[in-house]
Amino acid sequence: MKKPDINKIINERSIELILGALMIIVVTFMAGNTEAISTKIRQEEAAVQTSADDNELVVTIDAGHGGIDPGKVGVNDSLEKDINLAIAQKVKVILEKNNIKVYLTREEDKGLYNDSDKNKKVSDLGKRCSLIDGWGSDIAVSIHQNSYSDASVSGGQVFYYAASEEGEKLAQDIQLELSQICKKIRPVKGNKEYYLLLNVKCPIVIVECGFLSNHEEAALLITDEYQQRIAEAVSAGIVAYLDKKQ
Repeated sequence: MKKPDINKIINERSIELILGALMIIVVTFMAGNTEAISTKIRQEEAAVQTSADDNELVVTIDAGHGGIDPGKVGVNDSLEKDINLAIAQKVKVILEKNNIKVYLTREEDKGLYNDSDKNKKVSDLGKRCSLIDGWGSDIAVSIHQNSYSDASVSGGQVFYYAASEEGEKLAQDIQLELSQICKKIRPVKGNKEYYLLLNVKCPIVIVECGFLSNHEEAALLITDEYQQRIAEAVSAGIVAYLDKKQ
């Protein structure tokens, strides 16, 4: 029998070992490179998400009154707090369809106060301001209904903080849209006394949608159809304002 060539076997074995080592190096490199690529992709995805979050518009809709505070009581016994909430919820739906982040200060018939609070009205208003600021709102809109001793008085009106230029612009944009819905519209009005207007950082307006002391408007304001039309007008004004800001 022919003796095996020891040198040849050694050489072949060496080549196998070298190739094996090279394969390990390549696999290790590829694994590390893959992990690096995956990490980079994750970082870029996170950056895009962060950028999207940073650019997200935030609007707070405040439904005035609630709980033990009914607001104005209409000539038809309607309660302002109920109408405010219905319109606010409709505004939220519309704005979210426009890719706007929307918060509601209340989503049910509850005031923003604790039972133990001595002055529930002040506590309620303070909580609303804290929520609006805490959410980083770009703007805030507070929904209300009006009332007056003279039943013939009617019309929508928007109030803003008198020293706020941006608040006035927002009020004008919403008032313009409301003028297409309300039979009568009152000029926007600056105010330096309303708690919300004074204590919120972002531009904020109070929208008085109509007079519950007026028989015609009170009858309209309790209907789902008219509430939807008001909500669409308020939303259109908000979108118009935000579009100009961008």
